[in-house]
Amino acid sequence: MADYEDSLPRAAREELERLRECEERYWRLVEGSLHGLIIFQGDPPRPVYVSASAARIGGISVSEAEKVSSEEFLRFLHPDER
Repeated sequence: MADYEDSLPRAAREELERLRECEERYWRLVEGSLHGLIIFQGDPPRPVYVSASAARIGGISVSEAEKVSSEEFLRFLHPDER
């Protein structure tokens, strides 16, 4: 990957570095949040990302949470939020 990046114009390398820094800040924010975050994708929806806070709120591990169906996650939501 470094060889490819070295062959890019300077402006493209700088933009790539800015994108990496932005992504790093995003993940620090997500992982440091006290709010749980779960990202579902697919049909039927399956969790593709479960934050540690979301798993902690649910009383299960992240690896367990990644195996739970979207319907099962509804039990963690207040009825008014479903």
